[in-house]
Amino acid sequence: MASLFGRLAIAEPSDAFPPVRIIDQLRHYPVIGDNASQINAELSKQAGLFEATGSGNTHSRFEIDRNPLRRDGTCELASLEVRVTIITTLPQWQAEQSASDSLRRQWRGSAEILERHEAGHRENALAEAHRLRKNLLRIGSKRSCISLDAAIELELQSSMQRLDVKDVRFDDRTWNGLRDDPRSPSAATLSAQIRPRQRPHHPGRTWLYFYNQR
Repeated sequence: MASLFGRLAIAEPSDAFPPVRIIDQLRHYPVIGDNASQINAELSKQAGLFEATGSGNTHSRFEIDRNPLRRDGTCELASLEVRVTIITTLPQWQAEQSASDSLRRQWRGSAEILERHEAGHRENALAEAHRLRKNLLRIGSKRSCISLDAAIELELQSSMQRLDVKDVRFDDRTWNGLRDDPRSPSAATLSAQIRPRQRPHHPGRTWLYFYNQR
């Protein structure tokens, strides 16, 4: 997890304010079962209990700490910090001894693709947080602090909307996590051992689905 969730680095503009503050929270929910039917039922149940939108979920929140300062008839930023909190939720199978080797392989393959998918959503949030900070720095001064606050809030709302659009397009390219992003450097799409006809019909949901192998 550490390698996937810590690899994005974007250069910051030169200024006196601190860089984007990144707060990562990784959560797991337990999944039990020794066959495909039990695991699928458990995934569906737990996703609802943990308010996730599927088997995996990444939720991002942007916050802006700023201190406006009136000087020489204008209002400018005396301090600025952009924070992004990223909460990633993933399933963790508590495999029973009776589980078959084929089911264990299927879990590993599917869980790895789901992990990469949620890491992609995290990278989207990081990139947008850095873009938000750069846009805020370009605002400069305003005639009033009310105008400055309004400009900051407009940038924040625009940033959140861009992230939503970016995540929807990412989900579409990856079939909501059933395959790797075709635009990724690795380009070689890996199978989650899910049949092609099982492409999800619910945009924005990322589901693991297991079937019994003979």
